[in-house]
Amino acid sequence: MNLAVNLVQLGKLQPAEMQFKKASISSRRTTMPTIISASSMFARESPAAMRYLEQAQHINPPPTTMATTSHSPIISNRLLDARQLLQNLLKQKDSAELHNLLAEVEEKDGKFVAAANEYEVAAHLDPSEGNLFDWGSELLLHRTLDPAITVFEKAAERYPNSPRIAIGLGIAYYSRGNYDDAVKFLLHAADLSPADARVYPFLSRAYDSSPSQADEVITRFRRFAERQPKNGRAQYYYAMSLWKGKRLQDSNLDLRQIDALLKRAISLDPFLAEAHLQLGNLYSDQHKSLMRFPSTSVRGNKF
Repeated sequence: MNLAVNLVQLGKLQPAEMQFKKASISSRRTTMPTIISASSMFARESPAAMRYLEQAQHINPPPTTMATTSHSPIISNRLLDARQLLQNLLKQKDSAELHNLLAEVEEKDGKFVAAANEYEVAAHLDPSEGNLFDWGSELLLHRTLDPAITVFEKAAERYPNSPRIAIGLGIAYYSRGNYDDAVKFLLHAADLSPADARVYPFLSRAYDSSPSQADEVITRFRRFAERQPKNGRAQYYYAMSLWKGKRLQDSNLDLRQIDALLKRAISLDPFLAEAHLQLGNLYSDQHKSLMRFPSTSVRGNKF
């Protein structure tokens, strides 16, 4: 068994399958750990995993273990087999985990309404943070915005310290055009998990449409850039938050700082197209200012 697992990790699938078979035969009875290991290790690369999975239906494991093995046909895109297996398991035990997995199958098969319904059932059976997030995300993914907001709002009340729930609610508000609320919850998500890079692209987009909270947003992007000094995108977001938030309000805005941040972003990530574009825009704006005010001295400004 151990040899088989190591062979899979080395990418040697055929020898691994032979060792899995030997493990099953030599033990005279296929144990659930063997099935789980075989199916999970093979699932991404080989349809052979399905044979091990099918054996699981003749064993009586705990429902949670059965649900774990159900991922194999989903990953291997055997959607019909996965759907039938999960429906059979649901007849034995009606559980939120199985409904959640069935929703995943329906989503992969393009049956979005059925997927949303299964996620809803899972969330009602077990209103966990994960189940509520999956339900809200499915609604949001297919632009069912008002129900998505309702789900995320209720989830935020139940799990106020969940970064991904706050992100989901922020994105839902943004999608509906509630930009101030979007920024509010994305700021909250950034405070809950400052190192989580997922929040900052969404915060940047919402901030474009709602600059009224400029100081708060700039503070979060500054913190992100300071925490990740070698992250080009972090430097880019900080530069853009300074530029967008202040250029209409602060005549003393230090464009040299923005220039330096954008150049640093490019040096850290040469393929960051947005940074190249915005640096060009910065130079263009500076050139237009000089054309309007030709007597202005720019000595020392390397734009």
